[in-house]
Amino acid sequence: WIQNAPYLSIGGNNICPPFPQCVAEQWGHSTSWNQGQCMYDTGDVNQDGFVDILDVVTTIQYILGDVIFNEVQMHFADMNQDGQINITDVVGMIQHIS
Repeated sequence: WIQNAPYLSIGGNNICPPFPQCVAEQWGHSTSWNQGQCMYDTGDVNQDGFVDILDVVTTIQYILGDVIFNEVQMHFADMNQDGQINITDVVGMIQHIS
């Protein structure tokens, strides 16, 4: 422990991803979150607690331009966290389901 060192704990709170960039850079990315009331996996686009066919269909609709995602949906649809939502992410969701 370093005296007078800055310290930030994000445990035991209701902070839900996507985390602010400064927090994400410090602690990295995880595909599963359980902080306070947040409990869902990457791929759970509709945040119902399950990665299922509804998430796959919604993501395909996004790719085709039929729906618009908010920031949280974009975060969870980006299965490989490459900053793009595409067929690779859909394949990742299907693999997660099976």
